[in-house]
Amino acid sequence: MHRFFDHPHLPPKPQLKTVAYAWLGAVLAIMVLAAIAQSTHVIWILGSFGASAVLVFGVPHATFSQPRNIMGGYLISAICSVAGFYVAGYYLPVLALITGTAIALMMISRTLHPPAGSAPIVAYILQPDSHLFLIASLGGATSVVLLALMYHKTIKHHDYPIYW
Repeated sequence: MHRFFDHPHLPPKPQLKTVAYAWLGAVLAIMVLAAIAQSTHVIWILGSFGASAVLVFGVPHATFSQPRNIMGGYLISAICSVAGFYVAGYYLPVLALITGTAIALMMISRTLHPPAGSAPIVAYILQPDSHLFLIASLGGATSVVLLALMYHKTIKHHDYPIYW
């Protein structure tokens, strides 16, 4: 057990202030997304946005945390989901092909965002209206990016994003 907690290759412990800021950013972002969903009666919040919040507020300088990756990743994954299920139907092999295709396209376009890789799975489980799924995916991703921009400029007072 000693190696589990004190292994020399573990990342350094974050400062409590850093943890508190990440917590605050995630709370605010998810609260706003939930409020939008509740007021519009549209599925505006996906489980993957929690993972996006981890990246944007916990490791904002990581490649996966940049607006290009968030917006591009969700856009590609949502379009692949809607198009794939529309053309081939809601079948497990289609789900697998859509997920793999979305990941490959995100890699090729340099917009890889791991949480966006869950969009086909969400679409498969919920089978929502195509327009609503696109709105939820892109609207939520846009909201996460806008909230992150405001948060990092006004609360954290540091440069975000590194690139667009």
